[in-house]
Amino acid sequence: MAERFRIALSPRSDAHASLLTYWSTLEGRPVADLCVSLLERAVDEALQSGRVPRVAVELMETEMQAREAFCVERHGKTVAEITEAAHEELRSLLMPVGPGDRNDLVLAGIGGPNRDIGHYSSGEHLKAAKRVSWANSTDKKGGK
Repeated sequence: MAERFRIALSPRSDAHASLLTYWSTLEGRPVADLCVSLLERAVDEALQSGRVPRVAVELMETEMQAREAFCVERHGKTVAEITEAAHEELRSLLMPVGPGDRNDLVLAGIGGPNRDIGHYSSGEHLKAAKRVSWANSTDKKGGK
């Protein structure tokens, strides 16, 4: 199976580098996250348009089937079931905040009554966890 890997990208254009920096800042996420989403979108479009070689798609499908079989054999659950269980565990650590807004969640037990650690939509659980983790680490270092 193919290993997860990192790709180091350097924009060929200073204009693109600036654009990516401003774009990610306005969306409130790191440049790397924006680039990953743009790459994923480009791959999806290439798949839909048929630009990806058929053999590459077949190899990827074979690998995904092998991964699924491994998970079922090893854990007795599909990848989707394992992912949902992990998301459910994270949701159990989150509690609703804000008047009547069930989509705003915050990690339970973090922060105090005078501490605003932010509101996160239910689709941003992992980002919320990272931000709370970062906020807690700055407290220990004498930050806010």
